[in-house]
Amino acid sequence: EYVACCLCGSEASHGVGSGTDREYPTSPDVFKIVECDGCGLRYLNPRPAQAELATIYPANYHAYNIRSPDSASKKLPPVTRLRHRIYSRRFRRVFELLANRPSIEMLDVGCGDGWMLDLYKMAAPVSIHTHGVDFNPEVCDVARAFGHTVYCSRFEDLQLNGRFDVVNMSHVIEHVSDPLLIAKKCHDVLKPGGILVIETPNTDTLDCKWFVRGNWGAYHIPRHWNLFD
Repeated sequence: EYVACCLCGSEASHGVGSGTDREYPTSPDVFKIVECDGCGLRYLNPRPAQAELATIYPANYHAYNIRSPDSASKKLPPVTRLRHRIYSRRFRRVFELLANRPSIEMLDVGCGDGWMLDLYKMAAPVSIHTHGVDFNPEVCDVARAFGHTVYCSRFEDLQLNGRFDVVNMSHVIEHVSDPLLIAKKCHDVLKPGGILVIETPNTDTLDCKWFVRGNWGAYHIPRHWNLFD
């Protein structure tokens, strides 16, 4: 479907690149990446319809398979445990900013199989209660098996206002049709003084400039719909 810019509403844009789904592949179609003439946002246009989400996120999608469904009863290999512990240190700043709270309610949007919720638990110096949301029932079950509370739903459809101290969105905002709506939703579910952590690809980089015409690794066509600088 053809769409206007989700940030400023402009329908004027120019093409900067194009490509197909090289990863899975879920579609033979060639998709165009355009840059908004109004605000400079880069986005996929046209893009798959919402009804095609199950198609473009197949069962073997990498975020659904960071660990296997039967891994709840197995210990992680020592190297993996060490890697996770090192990676979890990046979240310490979050807990420093919330040091006055005796316990923390944390929500991971697009939690997949819950692996990042594990990392937050590793980094937490205080009591933390981990929650996740994802629309894939199978990976929700995997995350629950690791002790996390999981809502199997689209984040936009949940009513959880004022519940959380931290909302984490790691490589999610670029996947959604309305990033402003998602940002507002995150604000609504946070407690006063809560923290939103966002990680997303950056188009203002040398590698994007070099590979902008179609080979930039962060395009992930057709799953990345909006790309920010």
